[in-house]
Amino acid sequence: MIAIQVLRRVSLALAVGAVSGVSTTGLLWGLQWISQLRTENPILILGLPLVGFLTGWIYFRWGKAADDGMGLVLSEIRTPKNFLPLRMAPFILSGTWLSHLVGASVGRENTAVQLTASLTDQWNRLFKIHDEERKRLLMAAVASGFGACIGAPWAGAIFGVEVTAKGQRYLSGFLDCALASWTAVINKCVR
Repeated sequence: MIAIQVLRRVSLALAVGAVSGVSTTGLLWGLQWISQLRTENPILILGLPLVGFLTGWIYFRWGKAADDGMGLVLSEIRTPKNFLPLRMAPFILSGTWLSHLVGASVGRENTAVQLTASLTDQWNRLFKIHDEERKRLLMAAVASGFGACIGAPWAGAIFGVEVTAKGQRYLSGFLDCALASWTAVINKCVR
């Protein structure tokens, strides 16, 4: 029985890492292409106010819970209530790409984390995963998104445990975070 539980836990963490590696690779490839395009066309910076307004309006109009971004991810890890909306993934990805296109100073790590967490939580909904396991998988999503984005799996694993803890001890999730983060970084490197 314990062997089956460990196998399930390891398998799910590896799957989160695989999704994170693929999605983060897509994010970073897009950013690389967009940065080159912006460098070759400096006039794009004139679109900054329009993109800022458009992004804000889209989140206001259709964002709903996705508007809370990383705060929503962390609150669902600490106190699971609702699944992360799938719309969070395309909203954060397109917002980041458009912002970079016009020269806005926005990071990529937060995007990788939200993207991975949103995609991971869709599995939780599909497979009806219980709250404690869901917490660990969302922690693993945070770890693997961050680790894959910066190319540092141990930093991702520690970040996944540390940022989600908020005074609590989630060391039980370290295995999931480490496996997912290493898988994501390896998967990203292979691509």
